[in-house]
Amino acid sequence: MSNKYWGWGLEDDEFYLRLRDANLLQHLQRPDNLITGRGDTFLHIHDAKKRARDQVYTKLQKQMSHRRDRTSGLFSVNYKIADRQLLKIDGITASVINIELICDKTWTPYCTLT
Repeated sequence: MSNKYWGWGLEDDEFYLRLRDANLLQHLQRPDNLITGRGDTFLHIHDAKKRARDQVYTKLQKQMSHRRDRTSGLFSVNYKIADRQLLKIDGITASVINIELICDKTWTPYCTLT
């Protein structure tokens, strides 16, 4: 997945395109009882007052979304582990890892508000 999406979105679209390009879409499985579709599965809230950061570089990110990022991804993401916890759900242990993404302002100048 691209590292260019900060705060606004489109990362799921980029991820879908990467799956498609790698011929992995046939391996996707959706629950049988899922009653939502593409347009109503997630509520996207981009309120200009509540989510000011989402509005700051929206135009730049929309323009960027038309160009595929083929240079960044999991191998190049810069982060630090902030916290780790073990969680048990129905007898199965899961690791929850909280990470802090490190912003590279030369690569993504919109990753922090200035």
